[in-house]
Amino acid sequence: MADTTLQDTLRVHGFASTEPGPRLVVLGGVHGNETCGTVGIERTIAELDSGALTLLRGELTLVPTANPL
Repeated sequence: MADTTLQDTLRVHGFASTEPGPRLVVLGGVHGNETCGTVGIERTIAELDSGALTLLRGELTLVPTANPL
């Protein structure tokens, strides 16, 4: 029988501006061999958290690794 236990959990990071605007969802790591999206999303999260980037309007949802398998 296959082990169905996930080693990683799905991490979702949400950011919202005080100004209304569009909503955007960005998924990385959809395919296991595509790591550039995950790296880019992690960098964007760090820059938003540190204040180096600010969301001017709307909402942004970032998922660094959509497929943890």
